[in-house]
Amino acid sequence: MAFVTVSVVIGGTSASAARNRPQSRLAVTLTRHFAIFREQPRRRARPSAGVDQTPTIGPVLTARQGLDTGAAQYIAEPDGVGVWVVPGSLGACLNWGEQLPRGIGATATACSSAASVAAGRLVVQDASAGPGNTTLLIGLAPDGNVSVTTVDATGAVRNVAVVNNVYYATSAAGFRSVKLKDSVGNAASYELPNGGS
Repeated sequence: MAFVTVSVVIGGTSASAARNRPQSRLAVTLTRHFAIFREQPRRRARPSAGVDQTPTIGPVLTARQGLDTGAAQYIAEPDGVGVWVVPGSLGACLNWGEQLPRGIGATATACSSAASVAAGRLVVQDASAGPGNTTLLIGLAPDGNVSVTTVDATGAVRNVAVVNNVYYATSAAGFRSVKLKDSVGNAASYELPNGGS
């Protein structure tokens, strides 16, 4: 399971290095269970000014997951937040780097194996990064999920839409868990570390 709950800056890969790297074959599990990995990156939105124009994922994580940053897709979300979805031959990563409304630049990254991604366990949770200093939750859901259910630290339950396999939510209290369907359609519920703290 890969969850990140602290905003961290992870060394980036230059755009020229990403273009010059040979493309790796994506994990079959990812292309089979996620429409976002079957579509061409050029069909996706591009980041606006003030947003990292390429994913900022360091060489260690890139190698560990066999990432192909050339196949990364940027998904714009509400409130000016967007996320890079970066597939690889061994796993995938979610990476967001935004110029937040408070004028603070922040980056958070979460990576996981292809099996964990297919199980719906790839999530970035970042305290005080959402609008109004709320906790931001961005996750990747397999095909077949039109929404996921989040439970925050107060016990409040909310259905959140899934668009392009990505869901986005904010909470003043932080998140305790996520419920969704895994890649074979089984109901799954995952506790989030440090939920609500």
